[in-house]
Amino acid sequence: MIDRRSFLIGLGLSALPAAARADYTINGGTIATDRSFLANVPYVRFEDIPSHRQLMRDNVVGLAGYAKARQQGFAVLVRDAPELLITGQREIDLDAGRGGAGAVAGKPRRVGEVDAPYLGAIDGLLVDGLAFGRDAPDRPAPPAAADPLAAAEAAVKKAGKTVLAIDYAKDARNAAEAARKCAAAHALSFIDQSGNRTLAHLPKGVPPGENASHVTSLKEARNFLPMLSAGAFASQDAWVDALCDSNWDLLIIDPLWQGAQPLSTEAIHRLQQKRLGSRRQVFAVMSLGRADPRRFYWKSDWKVGSPAWLDSADPTAPTQVVVRYWEQAWKEILGKYLQGLMDLGVDGVLLDHADTYSYFEALTPLK
Repeated sequence: MIDRRSFLIGLGLSALPAAARADYTINGGTIATDRSFLANVPYVRFEDIPSHRQLMRDNVVGLAGYAKARQQGFAVLVRDAPELLITGQREIDLDAGRGGAGAVAGKPRRVGEVDAPYLGAIDGLLVDGLAFGRDAPDRPAPPAAADPLAAAEAAVKKAGKTVLAIDYAKDARNAAEAARKCAAAHALSFIDQSGNRTLAHLPKGVPPGENASHVTSLKEARNFLPMLSAGAFASQDAWVDALCDSNWDLLIIDPLWQGAQPLSTEAIHRLQQKRLGSRRQVFAVMSLGRADPRRFYWKSDWKVGSPAWLDSADPTAPTQVVVRYWEQAWKEILGKYLQGLMDLGVDGVLLDHADTYSYFEALTPLK
């Protein structure tokens, strides 16, 4: 998930933090981060500014279409990125500047309108900080009336699809309040009480709503565990064993140990069995807007700007690179990545960093 305030800092409102100006070398790949975001950004004419939101929607719809055509029941979740669901003022302004070029079926779009093809492609939305912790642990979420994520959540629920929420609340009272609000919103809830936002630990005890029944679809899940980093474990086997010894209905994991070593199909099959013996769902996380030098696709001579679609180092995670996600070379990597995940036998995918459009929108203001 993108920290938008950090991006604005990177856009010249103040100096980049020292940590974002170093070079990083991982598995032979180097990310050079010694330039500011705007150092080589040319002026872009209004008529040449694309709809970065629509370009991201196209990626999601295309990937979901492939997955669902290949495997019945395969689920596609997207993390945050509310403007992909709910039309915003920027898209209206782009349409107006192009003589209504963004109109759907001849009808101009309106602010707050749901994008039907995108909503139809996904099975649910994962919301960070529905009640607490969107920006920092224990910090309350904004009022629903001023919160685009609340509008996106409502659209997903109205369509009969699943809302999952991760709240970050170390304080016990906030954790209890987050659980109450998620239950009232009919959202599948996970409360991270670790005090950070890394989603790297396995909670002790039984899951809330522990369920002995088979879980063969997203809608049947009563609880879920997002574990996007396994760095707390000494080995891949230790990590898999710990997850197998749990009873969560849905696991959302990075199936590449330490970002590099993929789990086997046998490991995925093991993970699909709860300790109780019943079936559960295993989803894999996949980044739409970030490249990572640890991943299988990274070539040793790549760096920021070469290939050109490796746009900038992420100031919030400087070992990752923001990508121009509409470029064909990156879309081919995404297709191969999804194909590989499905070959492993996972039940669904969580598309992360879908809100990378906000980075490129900040680089191309309309006014």
